[in-house]
Amino acid sequence: MKKKKLALSLSGGGIGAMAYIGLLKVFEEENIEINEIGGLSGGALVAGLYSAGFSTLELEELASEHIFREIININPFRRFEILSQDKIFNKLTEILERKKVSTFADCKIPLRIFVTNTQTLEDESLTEGVLADSILASLAMPPLISPKVINGNYYIDGGFSLVYGAKYFRKNNDVVIGSALYRAKMDSLPGTQTMKDLMSGLFISYKTMEKLEKLLYPVDVDILIKKENAELLDHSNVSEKIKFGYDVTKSHMFKINKLLGRN
Repeated sequence: MKKKKLALSLSGGGIGAMAYIGLLKVFEEENIEINEIGGLSGGALVAGLYSAGFSTLELEELASEHIFREIININPFRRFEILSQDKIFNKLTEILERKKVSTFADCKIPLRIFVTNTQTLEDESLTEGVLADSILASLAMPPLISPKVINGNYYIDGGFSLVYGAKYFRKNNDVVIGSALYRAKMDSLPGTQTMKDLMSGLFISYKTMEKLEKLLYPVDVDILIKKENAELLDHSNVSEKIKFGYDVTKSHMFKINKLLGRN
């Protein structure tokens, strides 16, 4: 029987995206081959580094060293700060150079970075060019991080237009797995009322878009990592976040193996 091809898409979640490392650990243990991987926002960082050749152990070490915090140091409920694109780009470039990766062509696993084009307000899938540029574009969240300009286009966080981007994976894959972090109501979070109002508006818009995308372009398995937003925005408890992603993914393995014809 022909071996089925699997694509994995990692959604956003800020610093909480470290939970996706736990998901990848399960896939490694289960010897599940990823034919194509993609991500947006925090998920773009994890997917990009994994595609570049970092193992889950190495990703866990990067997280423990607070490298993720240096790149995704965004918590609008704690403080308001304009983050430097150059600083983020330089840190991404420095990390990727450890695996001798500069462009998408250098990646070990075919990669898609999802972004939102501010001129068309539509999602796009980036698959070529300088990898650090594309990851930075998917992390850009105005006014905290300015839009990233690539080839004359202004890009921001892919989470403004997509959840998983399953439509981009269907042509070359038999099974599409998506993972996202649960988004609770904004009024339970700390911060100023102005910031809460802003984030609540974005949250409502996101949930509407999420429902529509999942209806039109569903994934085969939706691994929803439920955790309070306040904890996901917290830079501490790295191992706990990774373990939580691991445990949630484990609970989905029967269905995933069945879809892959491995049962």
